[in-house]
Amino acid sequence: MTKEQLEIIIAMMAGQTAAIVHLSLKVAEISNLDKKEFADSYRKTANLLADTTRNREIIAMTLNQIANGMDSSQPAGPRDISDEIRDMLH
Repeated sequence: MTKEQLEIIIAMMAGQTAAIVHLSLKVAEISNLDKKEFADSYRKTANLLADTTRNREIIAMTLNQIANGMDSSQPAGPRDISDEIRDMLH
């Protein structure tokens, strides 16, 4: 995989994460749900993934990024995602 291809994948992940954070915040607002509890539900889901789940670390990372984005109202950007992926690979 080339650097350019990896950057495209990272940008796609960042865009999807941003969209999910936005939609989750909207759902919380419209439903009068506490956004902290909503964010914690993403964290709980990440922690409940079976050890045998394929790509478990990446899925958990994504769920935690969404939760953190809800907490800060600022989704992870491509650089954040790139750094987390690099940490996973090393």
